Amino acid sequence: MSTQNNFNPVLMKSYAGAVIRHNLTIGKRAAESPMGLAPVRPELFQNHETLNFVGLTWSCESPEVDVIRKDLRLARELLPAAHFVILANTEAENWYLSRLGVPNFLANELIFVDDMDFTIDESAAVEFDAVYTARFVPFKRHELASKISSLLLLPGLAAPEDAGRIAALLPAATVLGVNTYFSRQQMAGHLNRARVGLALSTEEASMRAFMECLLCGLPIVTTKAIGGRMRYVLEPYVRVAEDNAEAVANAVAELTKARFPRLEVRQAALDLLAIERRRFMEATETIISATIGPVHPALQFTEFARFALSWRPGNLVFSGLS
Repeated sequence: MSTQNNFNPVLMKSYAGAVIRHNLTIGKRAAESPMGLAPVRPELFQNHETLNFVGLTWSCESPEVDVIRKDLRLARELLPAAHFVILANTEAENWYLSRLGVPNFLANELIFVDDMDFTIDESAAVEFDAVYTARFVPFKRHELASKISSLLLLPGLAAPEDAGRIAALLPAATVLGVNTYFSRQQMAGHLNRARVGLALSTEEASMRAFMECLLCGLPIVTTKAIGGRMRYVLEPYVRVAEDNAEAVANAVAELTKARFPRLEVRQAALDLLAIERRRFMEATETIISATIGPVHPALQFTEFARFALSWRPGNLVFSGLS
């Protein structure tokens, strides 16, 4: 008696993005999927023309652009009928990618942050001067928050040695959710417990926590950075501080004193997102017409936004196609 083993390890791994239609995907660069979703399961896409949008997980205003070009060549060899288009977070990325012949357009990933889940909770008790949603890794520069007296940290995954380092660095901070998954609604609830959001890295991708804070009505203190979030420095609700702990603490104090209405902060973010999302859909329709042809029914922005930033097991990402 024999049995057939249908186990597919690809389906057990997690990927960001979604299969929008059978010939249209949106994904993100990652070690397991450097050119988005289609090359992960090539057998599902090799017999027809596809369009695949690929978001960035790190700034490519650097030699990273050449790595993307190499990954693109390999993906095209695997799927000759596939079109791959990078979603650039900044004008500089758009320029670098275009200069090297990598198809792309400007579509900052922060436009995909869920403005329904990340919203104002009027019932939340405001307990902290500032909140920092950031992994306990060096590039997040937690040391710049060392002079904030009332601080909430939401790190997500954290190795024991990193948690110990932050505990020694910021002994008075309140830490929630180490190695604990928070739903979007739960995360929004925690953000609403603070008066100001923080963004302290000098380089990464766009940093979705930046937009999550704005949508919850929190003004933000940021340092100068490349990767995408500086596109959404909405004055006077976002202050750019110098790279030292005293300047960051002073900026937090200034924003706390300003007492901007949360609805006002959120509306400023929504107004800008409305413009950016409309541009995204217009560009998407143009690219679709030039590659795979029109799709029916007509695309809605929510089809992209629902899972564009969500990491899910492969069996859910590719469900309905296998």
